[in-house]
Amino acid sequence: MVGKLLKYDLKRQGKVVLVYDLIVILGAVVFRIFNNGTKVQSLLVGLFALLLMGCVLVPILHAWYDAIKHIYKDEGYLTNTLPIKTRTIYLSHWSSSMILLLMSIVCMCLCIMIGIGTSNSIHSMIDMAAQMMGMTSLHLIVLTVIVFYFEVAFGLSAGYTGIVIGYSAYKDKAAKAVLSGIVCYMVGSILSIAALYGYGKLFDPSLLSMFSDEAGNPAIVAPIFYMGTVYYIIVCVCLNLISLKKLSNGIELE
Repeated sequence: MVGKLLKYDLKRQGKVVLVYDLIVILGAVVFRIFNNGTKVQSLLVGLFALLLMGCVLVPILHAWYDAIKHIYKDEGYLTNTLPIKTRTIYLSHWSSSMILLLMSIVCMCLCIMIGIGTSNSIHSMIDMAAQMMGMTSLHLIVLTVIVFYFEVAFGLSAGYTGIVIGYSAYKDKAAKAVLSGIVCYMVGSILSIAALYGYGKLFDPSLLSMFSDEAGNPAIVAPIFYMGTVYYIIVCVCLNLISLKKLSNGIELE
C-alpha cells in the first residue's frame, strides 16, 4: 500500500521540487556563461549560492508544508477517509520526501559542476584534500555527498517528528510543532557529538584530537564520515519510530 501511495505523493510533491531544480540548472548555465570575471559574474555569485541553498531548503520546507496540509488540515479530511492507516500515509509521505531530497541534492551537485566544477583550482583543492585523507578524489566526493544527504535527511525527519508531536497537542499546534522539531534536531546533534566521543574513547583514540587543541590527522575524516552516515540513518529510523508510535494514538484534524 505504501508503494501505491508513494507514486501519488511523488507526483504531487515532485511538481514543485522539479520546477525548482530546473530553475537552478538554468541558473548554473547562466552563471557558467558569465564566468569570466566581469561585474555581472560577481552579482550572479550571490544569486547562484542562494539557488544552491534552495536545493536543500525547498524540498524540506515543501515536504513539511505538504505533510501538514494532507494529514492534519483541509486535505486531511480526504486523505484520512482512505481505507488505510495513518502510519501508512506518513511513511509514504516521508519516503517521497527522502527521494525528492536526494534528487534535489544530486541536482545541486550537477549545478556546481556546471557552474564552477571544471575550475583547475577546484580540482587541485579536491585532489590535495583527498591525498591528505588517504583516498581518491572520487571517493571523497561520493562520501561527502552521502554523509551530507543523510545529515540533511536527519533534519527532515526531525521536522516530521516535530509535526507529529506538535499537532497531537490541543492548542498552539504549529508553535509546538516547530519547537518539538527544533528539540529533536538539537538532541540528535548533541548525541552525535557524544557518540563520536564515545567511539573515540572505546575504539579509535585518534578521533579525540577533534576535542582538543592538537592538530588532528586528516585521515580521521573518512571514519568520521562513515560513522556519521550510520549514525544519521539510525537516528532517522528512531525518529520515524517515535512518529509512528505517536500516530498510533490517532490524530485530530484541524
